[in-house]
Amino acid sequence: MDLRTEEPATPPSLPPRLVAIAGTIRLVIFYAILPWVLSLISPRFGWSAGMPSLPNFLGLAITGVAAFLLLRCISLHITSYSSFAPIDSYPPFLLVDGPYRFSRNPMYVADIAIWAGWALFYGSIPVLLATLCFACILAFVNVPSEERQLLARFGDEFQLYKSSVPRWVGRRHQHTL
Repeated sequence: MDLRTEEPATPPSLPPRLVAIAGTIRLVIFYAILPWVLSLISPRFGWSAGMPSLPNFLGLAITGVAAFLLLRCISLHITSYSSFAPIDSYPPFLLVDGPYRFSRNPMYVADIAIWAGWALFYGSIPVLLATLCFACILAFVNVPSEERQLLARFGDEFQLYKSSVPRWVGRRHQHTL
């Protein structure tokens, strides 16, 4: 019988630069290449002679603003925690600054808006359907699971935050943090 008292070895961490490069590649694939590929499956509504119409360009504006919001949230996470923590790890404290003052899930709002912007730009039913599926997974699976974990980790602090800031977008309630 082997009675080891040593703690299990932690996996080696990747250099921050490599994590940033891999993260950037993942963002480009998921938020730009995948919607474009899906848009090739069916006709593009609003497009004529291979060019988008003026209303389709509104989708680019939506995607641009949402991409800025997503990058702002990522930047806030990195600067707040001073590390490139794995995406599945939770922070050592509850982040309530920046976009988190107006939404408990600004990254998910940005995710959905990026995809919705591409759906409008490409005039693509497959991209729109993927956006709706993605939004449903976030709303009915990811967010409730994360909120249970945050409540277990931060207790009353998260409960007060939850009662003060809307899940998606809106005005801050009267409670103060």
